[in-house]
Amino acid sequence: MDPLSENTSSAGSRQRRLQPVLDWIDAHPDGDLRLETLSALVAVSPFHFHRLFKAWTGIALHRYIRLSRLRRASYQLAYRPLSVMQVALDNGYQSPEAFAREFRRDTGQSPSAFRHAPDWLSWNRSFRLFSERSLHMSAVFAEPQLIAFPATRIACMSHLGDPALIGQTIQRFIAWRKKHHLHPSRYATLNILYNDPDTVAAQDFRLDLAIPLDADPGEGADGIHLQTIPAGRCAKLLITGREQDLYAGLDWLYRTWLPASGQQLRDFPLFVERIRFFPDVPEHQSEFAVYLPLQD
Repeated sequence: MDPLSENTSSAGSRQRRLQPVLDWIDAHPDGDLRLETLSALVAVSPFHFHRLFKAWTGIALHRYIRLSRLRRASYQLAYRPLSVMQVALDNGYQSPEAFAREFRRDTGQSPSAFRHAPDWLSWNRSFRLFSERSLHMSAVFAEPQLIAFPATRIACMSHLGDPALIGQTIQRFIAWRKKHHLHPSRYATLNILYNDPDTVAAQDFRLDLAIPLDADPGEGADGIHLQTIPAGRCAKLLITGREQDLYAGLDWLYRTWLPASGQQLRDFPLFVERIRFFPDVPEHQSEFAVYLPLQD
């Protein structure tokens, strides 16, 4: 019996067995993504693998590969100083023309137009199916550490409004960091999560992008404000994985860990340090440190 069709397997078990394929696609956008190669990763006949893949993810294998490549390319165009040619080759396209045709078909914009003025609402609609249907391993989280977090002065740029447009704020934040030479290798990247995008009206959503910094070198000219993360106890949870894994970890902290821990929440929002970034690393290798403020 092949490992993807055991009747006794739970959905989580099947997801774990398919995960090597998703991770391979994620890590090798310009590599060997032939059906025979992918099916061999999970020891399934190529005659059946494409049907199993669609049955479990809701997306045909070729479409999943295309959306995975284009999603990574989108991040590179919006957030990284790569030429369109570099982005095309880096994501497995033989020419910028072939890349442009597929990119326009799925996003409604040419790569150059997206780079200069991304239509994030259309982009989110194009990739929502990929985000919702792509399989992710049922995560198992380690016990959080209880730590004393020191008072930390931070420089923040707030995103207020529709979470689908957060890419605009990220672009401005990156431009501000570049302008003042605040490279992520020297200054940690923090997100202050004021509310849950799934439970708050779009116009009320707020997330702060931040770095530890005592003073704003631009003196407020770029929409930066200063605040302090207060000293206090936190539960620190390390997560490696995709953005969906991060949010699964947040749910796990509140739903499972917190009630069993006997801890009480402090009056300061949860915050996250982004340690390793997609698209600089394959998305499943992104690293996060989650800090849940607790009462002393």
